Amino acid sequence: MSDLHTPFLSIITVVFNDWPGLERTLASVAPLRSEAVEHWIIDGSSDGQVREALDGHLPARTFLVSEPDDGLYDAMNKGLARSSGEYALFLNAGDSLHKEFSLDRVVDAAAGQVLLGYSIERWKDDRFLRPGLGREADALSMPAHQATFYPRRFYEANRYTLARPIGADGAYTAHAVRAAGATFLPVVVCEFEMGGRSTRYDADTTKARLLECRTNRDRAKILTKRILWAVLPQHLFYRFLAKGKFTRLATSRLPALHPDAVALAAAGLHNDDA
Repeated sequence: MSDLHTPFLSIITVVFNDWPGLERTLASVAPLRSEAVEHWIIDGSSDGQVREALDGHLPARTFLVSEPDDGLYDAMNKGLARSSGEYALFLNAGDSLHKEFSLDRVVDAAAGQVLLGYSIERWKDDRFLRPGLGREADALSMPAHQATFYPRRFYEANRYTLARPIGADGAYTAHAVRAAGATFLPVVVCEFEMGGRSTRYDADTTKARLLECRTNRDRAKILTKRILWAVLPQHLFYRFLAKGKFTRLATSRLPALHPDAVALAAAGLHNDDA
């Protein structure tokens, strides 16, 4: 538990020329604002809109760093370097905390380990719960960084590698779990849109993925997804990605979630660059 001078949670938001997305993120964080939470906005925008919009209007315990960076992971590292919370959570521009997210659930479970929860991922009218119902014990094979809480004892000493433009987040989470252990909490942390670089298989992204691959098996999986990306409508492609891993939600109401926290073993890490 944090003391009066140290926040429990540092939320880090990276933004690049996306003021509308940042507005949505800020609105979702607003109900959580308290002495227990600090919010760092790392703005690498070239258009100046974020800086102008927030000048003199920063919410309480919200801090803005507006300067050029060397890409997403460099910006995320800048956020880590400034954070002081017992835990850090990345919620980048356009991502939102879920309306039913409970910080108390995280506080109660915190013991210096990595904490993971559910995320909801959207594409058009489709909504997917990640990990899928019944797949909670396998959460380490499909972690979303927007639903992963990193303990300070790990993030203070470790940074994202800039040498992996696609897979640095998965590598960082794997390193954290091996160093600190992990627990899955049955709480929906966030919602975000699919379609970002981590879920695209266009030519440039596929090339970057292949450069990071370690096995022929993973290369074959990436090339298969590249072909499906090219021939399928995008909503069908994302349904294909979700099959067997996520639960497609029929309504906006949450289903019955797993009743208990689940201790996760590092053996469950899936070092899959595909």
